[in-house]
Amino acid sequence: MTSIGKKSACFTCQGATWHGGSPTMIPYILDVYPKEEWCVCQPAVNVEGVEYPPEGKKADGWGKRKRELLRLTRDKRVRWARSFGMMGPGGVGMGPGI
Repeated sequence: MTSIGKKSACFTCQGATWHGGSPTMIPYILDVYPKEEWCVCQPAVNVEGVEYPPEGKKADGWGKRKRELLRLTRDKRVRWARSFGMMGPGGVGMGPGI
């Protein structure tokens, strides 16, 4: 069984590219997007006479950044709540919304 792969965003130009799967599956991934939105980086991958963008990196980096952002956001909420006396010892909420 051949893996199709997934659409990815190029970290350099932010254009649409692909990640994983067989190069023969690239048309199934990218042909639904206009060529103006494709990654323009080199080297291009030639599939059946059509040049496609190079393989992008796995697009799972956002999950780690998102978790960090949410943690920082929660810490800011806790600091804000403590500054108004809305947070008890050990981070236990004493008022609404935390």
